[in-house]
Amino acid sequence: YAIYVTYTGFEDHAIDGYVFYERMGVSNAENGELFTIGGRAAGTFDSFDYELELATQSGDTLDDSVDYEGSALNSELGYTFDIGMQPRV
Repeated sequence: YAIYVTYTGFEDHAIDGYVFYERMGVSNAENGELFTIGGRAAGTFDSFDYELELATQSGDTLDDSVDYEGSALNSELGYTFDIGMQPRV
């Protein structure tokens, strides 16, 4: 199951939020579960652009032998030159 929402009320910017749930196994047996919750912001300021995403995940396997716990971060900053081929750094 998943819920993913995006807010674009700010010009040239987007804010996303999401929740994912995965249930492993069959309905009448022992099941594993995995949850992912995160958010993302991206946009531009003139020639500068950015993206920042943070997510966390937790859960367990079908036999409870392994617990999953972790976080992830993705970030990006860039500048696009206003010349013919528009190179970006």
